Amino acid sequence: MLKIISIFFTTLLFAACGQNQPKRAINDTDFVAIDTLAIINNPTNNVSVQTNSFSEIDSSGIIMFPLSIGSNGRDGGSFSYSGVPYNTNWNIIFYNSHTSQYYLLSDRKMLISSIDIQTSSNDQADIAFTKRNIFYKVSVDDYNKDKKLNTEDPEYLFVSDKQGRNFKQISPSGYNMKSWQYIRSTNKIIMTVTKDANNDKSFGGNNEVCSFQINIDTETQPTEMFSTDFKTS
Repeated sequence: MLKIISIFFTTLLFAACGQNQPKRAINDTDFVAIDTLAIINNPTNNVSVQTNSFSEIDSSGIIMFPLSIGSNGRDGGSFSYSGVPYNTNWNIIFYNSHTSQYYLLSDRKMLISSIDIQTSSNDQADIAFTKRNIFYKVSVDDYNKDKKLNTEDPEYLFVSDKQGRNFKQISPSGYNMKSWQYIRSTNKIIMTVTKDANNDKSFGGNNEVCSFQINIDTETQPTEMFSTDFKTS
């Protein structure tokens, strides 16, 4: 009987000591933020943040790591979440190999479908791209309010410098990016975008295609190139 009582009190003593142990500090590295509407809507998914590829920008020592969205596999061998378009990235890490500093392109919820950067000295390449900027096609608006970012939402044209700084939208909100080109002689971006003219939250069918322009160094908002009166006439 005394032996049983002794074991009982010993157990209580260890429990009390365990409660008095100092708690471990939680570091930023203990958590990985997955910042997309698709993942927030699927909290049961087994998330893994993937840096599947990287590239150096212009021999500058700045390394770009596009961040993929993936899981540890599901039926059929797919590594993509339901509702998330294939071959998209949710952010980009920029790493300065000279200073070992790193940062994200943006803290916004977004999906990046393409990254365009001029990496050649060829004159033909210079026509399409500037030597100082990176261009991105990005979805940031849940336009149809279905709580997902996917191909049903508009893509916008964004630009940053080649260090991944000064990330900003340069195509008009509420219009879906169709095509664009950099005009070197005037330092302007000319773009065609689809307007949701009938307000059905869709950009297919016979919606109007408009033309906009912006000087990315001197202007903050794009302007429509052709007036309403001109288009009507």
